[in-house]
Amino acid sequence: MASTDTTSKDAGDLAGLEAGLDALETVQTTRTPLRQTLTQKILPPVVAVALVLTVWQSLITFRIVDDPTKLPAPADVWHVLEKAWLQGELLGLRAPLGRGRPARRGAARRAEHRRRAHLPGVR
Repeated sequence: MASTDTTSKDAGDLAGLEAGLDALETVQTTRTPLRQTLTQKILPPVVAVALVLTVWQSLITFRIVDDPTKLPAPADVWHVLEKAWLQGELLGLRAPLGRGRPARRGAARRAEHRRRAHLPGVR
């Protein structure tokens, strides 16, 4: 009897395994609804960023942090980032005047080396 119980149990496990593998092989034919995508993938990061900005601004507004060198206001940080972006310095690459593309780092090093080579006593 013990051997027949094991066989029926194994057959049930095997059928469940086959059903699981069949489910993995099936291709989903319907699109995920837009509402589900928004609520599961887009909304959580947006809420997290809004929460961080709210806490940050409230620390400034309620004067919990008074020293702007320790924690500047979000608007101040935004203005600095905007200015750096408009000047082309945000990513550490500065565009030369009159050209639309950033200068290559190797070219800047060679120019600095040539400038120092012409100055007496500077190496």
